[in-house]
Amino acid sequence: MKQLALVALLLAGCRHSAAVVHAPIANVGERIQRPAAPPCPAVFRGQARPATPLQCDYQPVYFALDSDQLNPLTQAQLEFLARCSMGALALEGHADERGTEEYNLQLSQRRADVVSRYLAALGARVAGSVGFGESRPVAAGHEELAWEQNRRVEVRVPGP
Repeated sequence: MKQLALVALLLAGCRHSAAVVHAPIANVGERIQRPAAPPCPAVFRGQARPATPLQCDYQPVYFALDSDQLNPLTQAQLEFLARCSMGALALEGHADERGTEEYNLQLSQRRADVVSRYLAALGARVAGSVGFGESRPVAAGHEELAWEQNRRVEVRVPGP
């Protein structure tokens, strides 16, 4: 749900060209040009753009229960990340506490691997991927909200 809101905010504020508006005071009928909104992220315009690592969004990629499949929102998130990342990326897969420890380790590794393959197919450099299972939760609790936050792949930029 957070990803949907993020994409909606990005798309709502996108502009593809300057808007033409009428000047409210000056000369009647005179037109001025001014930006209508901040520019879109490159992924939504289908164009590459120069970027620095500070412009990248290294937010976790979230998954549905018992799934290692990327949905369209996470694909868009990864496409933007692949375009803006300057260095190699390290991927850390995680799972919620439901399921056996062995199953969650395998699931979290599959999640990290699917993100790795997707990023590599887009031309991003991936330093490696590892699955941690349920051993590193970011949200404490035994309810759906906590579980949703723990089903993720974190994207890291390895240090020198």
